[in-house]
Amino acid sequence: ANMRNALLFTNLGTVQRRLGKIDDAIDSYTLSLNITPYSVVTLLNRASLYLEKNLFDRAYVDYCNVIDIDKTNKEALLFRAYIYMQRRDYKGARIDYNTLLQEEPGNNTARLGRALLNQKELKYRESLEDFNKLVSDNPRDVSYLKARATLAVEMNTPDLALLDLEEAAKLAPDDAEIYVMCGEIYLSQKKKREAYVAFEKAIELGVPRPELQDKLKASKKNTNRIIVRQSSCFYKRLSQNRVEMASFVSSPIEVIWIFLKKGVYKLTFEGFILSNFFFRCHKPPKRLLLQDYVQWPAGRTQFQPS
Repeated sequence: ANMRNALLFTNLGTVQRRLGKIDDAIDSYTLSLNITPYSVVTLLNRASLYLEKNLFDRAYVDYCNVIDIDKTNKEALLFRAYIYMQRRDYKGARIDYNTLLQEEPGNNTARLGRALLNQKELKYRESLEDFNKLVSDNPRDVSYLKARATLAVEMNTPDLALLDLEEAAKLAPDDAEIYVMCGEIYLSQKKKREAYVAFEKAIELGVPRPELQDKLKASKKNTNRIIVRQSSCFYKRLSQNRVEMASFVSSPIEVIWIFLKKGVYKLTFEGFILSNFFFRCHKPPKRLLLQDYVQWPAGRTQFQPS
């Protein structure tokens, strides 16, 4: 009868959890554990709810009890290591991660945890090795690319970070965090134009503008002056292909209208920057492919200079 009651309370706690009644669920799991204190499933269920409520000390006790019963329990080892990380008990976290990886060498969560642990302890070489293996084994997982990019920034290799973020953007073009990270790196490099475009892209993908307002202001400062200074260089490049500029922008909201020999076409501000054509006039491309940047009218796909 007691075992049936324990099972009843466990099932009740699971139902309450699904209904969002976290406190009631914890009470039900506790009643079940009063009857069967060594139930691993119930201990794990209650511990996970304690974590949801940021009650790390109580969760820690439950995970320790699970490990006393099952020394290689994956869930208990992972989350106890997480609690150790929150406490900055890096030695304890390393022991749990290594224990789990001895039992399951391919566990990506434990490998990521160890990589982040090495990063916390400033063991950058070991951390980079872990991230390299994670990225190699999971080439389409954007989270590992972003994590390695964060490490690269800490290692003062921002160009490597941008390479990872560029690859991540190809895999997940709608991930706003990628563009925020790019913007922050560009801003640290004093590349304000690129930073501004990255932050605007992040906002376009859903980041609230107020969250990036300070970064936008920092990246916009002096941008107009730089644009005006480089406009003459851009004009010369276009004029070589008989293109005449009708007006110029002072704000990213505006657009540039250019007149070609047989019509008027619209060229966006973002297209200039992303193509690296507008702001790198000192490195002219071998061919001027305007069709890559211009929004052509219907029926027109390319421009052939005469």
